[in-house]
Amino acid sequence: MNEDESTFKRLVAVIGEPGCGKSVYLTSLESYYIKQGFFVFRFDFIGLKMINGKITFPDLVLSSCPSFPCGNSKQFGRWLPKNERKCIFLLDGLDQAPDIVEEIFLPANIGSPATTGVWISMLISQKLMRKSKVVISSRPSSIFNLPSSLRPEIIYNLNGLSDEGMSLVVSTYNREHSQQILKFIKDKGQNLVSFTRNPFLLSLISLIYNSPLSEVTSTTTLTQLYTFAFKYLKLSPHNRKRGDEESEKSVDKFYFVMFLAQKNSFTEEDLRNNGLTVETMENCTFINVTSKQLSHVIESKEKMITPRHQSLMEYHLSRYIIQHLGIERFKSMVDGMYDLLDQDRWVYIRRFMAGHINTKNVDKEKKKFFLNRLIDKLKDSQSSNMFDRYGYGDGTSLALLFQARLYNDLAELTNELEFIRNCYSGKTSETNVQVHIEDERSIEGPIFFLKHVNPNLQFLDIYLSEHTDYVQFRRFANSVKRLSNGIKRMNIGSIPFAHEHTECIELILPKINSILNLTYKMENNVDIDHIEQRLQLSIDKLPFKRAFICIYRQSRYRLIRHSSYTSATSSKTILPSHLDPEKKTINLIKCKKKRELNKIENMRRIGFFDFIISHEHEVKMLVEILMKVRTVWPMNIRLYPPSGVTSTYWRYVRMLFQQITERPFITQLHVHNLSVSDIGLKEIVSVLPKVQNVLSLKYLDELTDGQKVEWIKNVEDFKHLVTFPGLDFTLSFATWMYQPDIPVIPNQWSMSD
Repeated sequence: MNEDESTFKRLVAVIGEPGCGKSVYLTSLESYYIKQGFFVFRFDFIGLKMINGKITFPDLVLSSCPSFPCGNSKQFGRWLPKNERKCIFLLDGLDQAPDIVEEIFLPANIGSPATTGVWISMLISQKLMRKSKVVISSRPSSIFNLPSSLRPEIIYNLNGLSDEGMSLVVSTYNREHSQQILKFIKDKGQNLVSFTRNPFLLSLISLIYNSPLSEVTSTTTLTQLYTFAFKYLKLSPHNRKRGDEESEKSVDKFYFVMFLAQKNSFTEEDLRNNGLTVETMENCTFINVTSKQLSHVIESKEKMITPRHQSLMEYHLSRYIIQHLGIERFKSMVDGMYDLLDQDRWVYIRRFMAGHINTKNVDKEKKKFFLNRLIDKLKDSQSSNMFDRYGYGDGTSLALLFQARLYNDLAELTNELEFIRNCYSGKTSETNVQVHIEDERSIEGPIFFLKHVNPNLQFLDIYLSEHTDYVQFRRFANSVKRLSNGIKRMNIGSIPFAHEHTECIELILPKINSILNLTYKMENNVDIDHIEQRLQLSIDKLPFKRAFICIYRQSRYRLIRHSSYTSATSSKTILPSHLDPEKKTINLIKCKKKRELNKIENMRRIGFFDFIISHEHEVKMLVEILMKVRTVWPMNIRLYPPSGVTSTYWRYVRMLFQQITERPFITQLHVHNLSVSDIGLKEIVSVLPKVQNVLSLKYLDELTDGQKVEWIKNVEDFKHLVTFPGLDFTLSFATWMYQPDIPVIPNQWSMSD
């Protein structure tokens, strides 16, 4: 986070899944900033939530650093505003107390008492210490759920330990066996590696590696790993009095009660009220005992007991829900675990419950209810494209995260594969899968789903990131390659330029039945011509089918089809559509012959037509067909002009627009790679009354602000010409897009026209 004045970001978030090292990262930041001469004040949201009543801001800050040499609270209150630029505030664990942050609050004077919620909200919303940097750590969805006024300026996603980091953590917890542990992890394969990128889980593996538990070598799920860790605790020579089953049940229930009370840290009084002692907790689970005050004498009332990691608490309470909760309350609680906006709270609880169901003798009614709810929610998330459902924003980000977490729940159910496969059996069970590939952890669940369920995929969307490793992309590509059925449509987004990534795409190609959309990163200097040539060779090596590839970069679209498609080798004039076997298309190459044109002219009631065209002779033949054949066909036209086309090409395109104006209607018209000098407002206005559902025109031009205003004015002046209500009309330029609002219910002028 090296920054100067020009790159300074005041509010920063560090997000990641449980145990990925968010708190450890904040500790390293704390050390870094102190060495740079800053004053660092660190708060845990758990601790903040335990502060009852009102407190002044100086006293709140001092509570995080009691030894700060500042004199009394009033002197510190005068010091803080004068040293804003020198102060760093680290706020750890927003997801553990998200309700402490308030969007609407009454600002307080720095020296006046107020609740911790008011102070933290003022700090985050820049109403307090405006020149100080604030860093928040959290599980992902709690950050996305923040109101826009409290949203961080920049978000860092922790993607797990590097190989060097893994070696360091293992040496810290088990130096004697560090090399054997790392070899053991590597030999066990990717599933265990995905766990060990997580610092906390790696520490568990390091602890239990040389235990007498022979089962540890069979660890394949997250729940198994935690279960072995607790078995190790029982067998540990350091455990003075091993917890019995009754004590474990009491601890499970205690964590459940504290979870409902939204308390992640406890006092000895909390333990006594639930019939427990600190010693019992130490014998049954992993805890930390600290104090609210810095002193060599710690009074009982000042003790703070916290689980060594939040996921340990979630393991215990999930076990209580599965084993001891009544059936009606169990059902009610499970129904509440799938809230998209509250998923951070339930993500590990739900996953552990799946693991307990997989390994324990669970009540049959509970098991059936849980499995059916999980499959229902997963199928619902797969039922449509998330961008169509939630739009381009935080809603889709949360939905993608939610689906990925449901796959991880599924991966715990290794003994329930037959039930899961039966839920997805049958050709009518079409599925949409959307995956954001960050690291090993982000793909283990989806790979498990593809490998063991073998779904009938309709759409598959893959989003890469700057952290996407070739090895992980290839693993996922191989899981797609092994599917029994083809995929109707596939999108791969944010592709970095690397020959290895192109190899992964080539692995997937044989499975594409219709369209493969490839979007390359804008900032990379990609040799897109080389990629196009390579993919053309790859698709030509495959048996001919009507699939095609669309490459997108820097506003330009490129169409790649099997070479035999652009030759007259097919004996048929009417062919199945690229996109939908229920629709038709015409062999425009074969239609060069007059006899074929006559054949089409004499056809009646053919049905729905899809035209996906690129070459000049295809545009020319489509124009000729529309001129000669007056039969009314519902049709979609998608035009992808190649680079370097001549003025003749655009003359044919304008003729195509003219032919559209002479027909009763056209269902969809998509034209890419346009220039305003070739197809301008005149041509747009001419086809507006004839397009029924979608009109999408994508230009390569970069517009000035004045030109944007002019385009908006002109389109608004002419949009009354639209005949079909609810038309999806989009004008896209290099860095700007405009979508005029077309009424769903026809206006009076539409009816009269």
